[in-house]
Amino acid sequence: MPVLRRQVLISTELDLHGERLSRHELWGLFSSLPKTIVLCDQHDLASESPGKAENLDVAQLDSGEWAIVADVTIDDAATLTRRGGFSMSWMTDAYTLHPDRAADVLILFNPRLFHREFGISFTGLSNERTNIVARELKQKGFELETAVLVVKFLTAAYLAGFVGKAGADHYDKLCKKLSSLRSGLINQAQPAAVQFLVPRHLNALDADVMVEVPEALVDNLRSGSLSFEDAMRIAERVPYATTAKKIVVRTTGNPPHWQLSHYEKESGVMVRIKQEAGFE
Repeated sequence: MPVLRRQVLISTELDLHGERLSRHELWGLFSSLPKTIVLCDQHDLASESPGKAENLDVAQLDSGEWAIVADVTIDDAATLTRRGGFSMSWMTDAYTLHPDRAADVLILFNPRLFHREFGISFTGLSNERTNIVARELKQKGFELETAVLVVKFLTAAYLAGFVGKAGADHYDKLCKKLSSLRSGLINQAQPAAVQFLVPRHLNALDADVMVEVPEALVDNLRSGSLSFEDAMRIAERVPYATTAKKIVVRTTGNPPHWQLSHYEKESGVMVRIKQEAGFE
């Protein structure tokens, strides 16, 4: 696998969207990054990874601007050629009605894709038992083909209520809010989806599970024709699931049903699932 040395991941230069990081912001971002970053195509956490970045550093460019650079190992040269470069995503401002309480679920939204008021409005679903926190997700560089809103579960109690409908009223309110995703889009013609992220410490697989639902099918969660619990059962069918790092489950077909898409090993190797093997 080829390794591209000292590749620019993000810099203080003006980007295609007229946004710029200050040098102070760049250093702050660098200090928060892990030693190894698994790359995602178009910032999509559910995408198959084209490679990974290691040996991160901050360097001054010939233009005088500053950048975070890294050695990038390429697993998928076709994706790199198609995209033509690298960019980064990270979380910024957080919104909550209960700053003194830990979050039970995190809503991540890109304010270039969703109206900020829409993203923040999820915090209004918080109550005396549940704290919903919204955070802005900055995604530099490419034009994003699909506007993705991420719902990340942070506590076992909230996940149990969502999966098993133990807290049916709150489950319904969140799904109803998610089903209005199109109203929050800045570009009403853009495809949209919800990605539910169940971290490894909240499931029995020792892997992060990503459940992706197109905006048009979110109402199927409310109606019960798509069961989140069934999606998690599909994830459990991954061979050697306890050695996987990330498992992705998506909807397919008409009527829609869950299908195992792919999984990523701890080594970073992506494994595509052959559907004829019965992983549906």
